[in-house]
Amino acid sequence: MITHPSNDEIKDFNYSKNGSFSLDTIKNDVLNLSYYYINDDEFSEIIFSIVRQNINGIRKIKLNGNEIASKGLKVFLNYIKNFALVEELELEDINLKSDCIHKQLFLNFKNLNYLKFLNLRSTNSNDFMMIELVKGLKNLEHLEHLDLGQNEISDKGVRDLSEAFEKINHLKYLNLENNKITHKGLNYISNFLKYVMKLEYLNISYNDINFDGFDILSQNLYLTKQLKQLIVNNNKMGSLGIKFLSGAFMHLHNLELLNVSQNEIEKEGCLPFADNIFHLINLRILIFEKNKIDDGMYIILSNLYIIKNLNTIIINSI
Repeated sequence: MITHPSNDEIKDFNYSKNGSFSLDTIKNDVLNLSYYYINDDEFSEIIFSIVRQNINGIRKIKLNGNEIASKGLKVFLNYIKNFALVEELELEDINLKSDCIHKQLFLNFKNLNYLKFLNLRSTNSNDFMMIELVKGLKNLEHLEHLDLGQNEISDKGVRDLSEAFEKINHLKYLNLENNKITHKGLNYISNFLKYVMKLEYLNISYNDINFDGFDILSQNLYLTKQLKQLIVNNNKMGSLGIKFLSGAFMHLHNLELLNVSQNEIEKEGCLPFADNIFHLINLRILIFEKNKIDDGMYIILSNLYIIKNLNTIIINSI
């Protein structure tokens, strides 16, 4: 979770910007500039200062929520080899789309051989950007965490992204929430799950995926036996979709969190769900709210006693 700096921290940082770059900004090998609202010139000076002072060993770079555009990122890319040990890069809430800098950025991923964590959430990423991103991702064989939530990625972009799964087969976390993905895009993801068998977190909520997409996903979930969190709320799963998904529960013994809220599920979807939920022996959190299941809610509740680890249940009939 991103933490915003306090007013005092911002004041201290602004003071240091007026002079030379302060080493105090780098703590525990982390360069955290998130939500300081720095611009291109300020960011460029920070990079120059790091290079001049020969600061090595930075492991995490957090640039979330700043006003960095082409000029600042170009300076960063010019000295990308000085950050070769970086394991975590966060660019959330930075507009990459308008400056077409993304192509250079992604191609330079080849210099970040140790990168494990990549946050591109709310970066205006679209299908065109996915073409360039995939080229870069194929160089990140150690990548474990990829967040592309709250962007403009549609089925075409997901198709391109899925082709990178073979190279980033250590992936444990994949977030594609709040994009423009339909059942076609989910089909692409599902068919490439064989390459990311270590996946522990999958979030495809707030898209436009109907039961057809969940049919294909369910047929391939046996490949993700390490999956711990499955978040699919705010789609168009329907009763047929939840029936398909329930049929895959036998393969999800490690699942700890399941969110199927606001999926147009009706009463007829409750029985297959209840009949298969006993397979989820490690489930701790079940979120099944804002569907139209009426008294089907009691069918589900009557079977939950089987799950000994379940400690949070959010369910209603409306």
